[in-house]
Formats: sequence, structure tokens, C-alpha cells
Amino acid sequence: MKGERHARNEGHNGRPQKPNARLYRMKDLVQETGIPRETIHFYLSEGLLPEPVRKSRNMAWYKEEHIARLRQIKELQEKHFLPLKAIKAIVCDIRGIDFTPAQEKVIASLKRRYAPKPGGEGASSPSLSELTERFEIPPEEVEALETLGIITVDRSASPPRVAEEDLEIAEILAKLSEVVGFSHDEGENAFALDLEDLEIYVRTSALLFAQELEILRERMAEIQEEEAVLLFEKVMPLLNELFGLLHKKQVRRFLAKFEG
Repeated sequence: MKGERHARNEGHNGRPQKPNARLYRMKDLVQETGIPRETIHFYLSEGLLPEPVRKSRNMAWYKEEHIARLRQIKELQEKHFLPLKAIKAIVCDIRGIDFTPAQEKVIASLKRRYAPKPGGEGASSPSLSELTERFEIPPEEVEALETLGIITVDRSASPPRVAEEDLEIAEILAKLSEVVGFSHDEGENAFALDLEDLEIYVRTSALLFAQELEILRERMAEIQEEEAVLLFEKVMPLLNELFGLLHKKQVRRFLAKFEG
């Protein structure tokens, strides 16, 4: 019954009740994150935060996810000096980004063009078992890689599948394991990596793409599908190569300045 459900979901003072879920008032968010109330309200108005649970117009309850999101926004601003538009592209679903109808049409066309074709070559992405068997990755390592965002597992598929790039990523990880090993490997050396060490590359790629997306969004107002295809097939691989060379250059610059 509706009335019974209402009674179960609210406690004293109208506070919604959820098993094992702590709820917060606005003053709690301010205390937990150090972010002013006015700033949090602004983030809400800009779509950077999920909507709170509202009992009335002037009473709202917030969840752990709000605190985690606020801390993430604060870190991106203070450590990476990103503008809010770029931060929104990172922390929010891509559907929260404002594309014009013309841009959405081009993006939808690209998605159809590059999506796997049923029954054709590459009709489906690689299976998780293919990845684990080829590279001998144990279940706990798969879970760690998935949690870190290094590989993407679609567990709704039967059998579970991974992204197309994940086979290449696993191959690179296997080569890294041969050269320096990982901390869980037997006979590890002093240079052994933790899988968590790789998270910096996930975060860097997300930051880079968010800023790229903001630049593209502003400049592709009148872009045609042919131009988008050129960008996707020709420009992006060159930019990936450029990024690798710039990274290599940073290492050389560091060594050149080192006095020892």
C-alpha cells in the first residue's frame, strides 16, 4: 500500500530511510568537503551533482555519492586546474554535455559507422575469457583492472565481454610484467609495479579527453560527417602519437636538467 511504503521510507523529522545508507544535510556536505554552501548550490544548478532526495522545497538530503563527487571536483580544480566545463565532462554522463542538434546528429552517425555490424567482421567485442586465457590473468587481477578503469567488462553480455582495446592493453601489461614485473608476481624486482600505479594513466587520459571534448564541442558547430570521419580516422591517431612523443620529451628534458 502507498501509505505503508511512505511510512517505511521516512523516519523522524521526515528523513528518508534507506538500509545501510547514511544521508546528509547541506551543512554536513560543507563540513565534510570544505566547499561553501553557495558553491555546492551552484554545482547543483550546473548539473555537476546528482539531484538530492527532497522531502519538501526547502528540505533536501544528500548521499555518500554527493560527498565523493564534491571531493572529486575539488581535486580536479585544485590539482589539475581544470575549468568546470572540462570537469563536467569527466564526472558526469556524456549526455549531460550540451551538444547542438547538428552535433548530436554527427556523433550518432559516427556511432553507427563504427559500431560492430551484426554478423560481420568484428561483430562482437572480445570475450573476457579470451582475454584471461590468452594472457593468463587471474580473476582477482581482472577485478583490480576493472576497478581501476584500465579494462572495461560488460557483465550483462553472455559471455561477459571486454572493450576492443582491452586485448591490446592486456598485451602491454604482459610485456610490462616481463620487463619489470608486478608486485604480486613471484621473484619481483625492486622496480616492480603495483597495478594501482597505472591509475595515473587512466586519470590522465580522462583529463585529456575531457579537455579535447570541450575544444571540439566549441569548434564543431558546423562540422559535416566527412570532416568528423577525417578527425576520427586520421587526426586522432596522430594526436595519440604526438602525446607519446611529448611524454618522451618530458623525460629527456628532466634528464638534461639533472645534475648528478
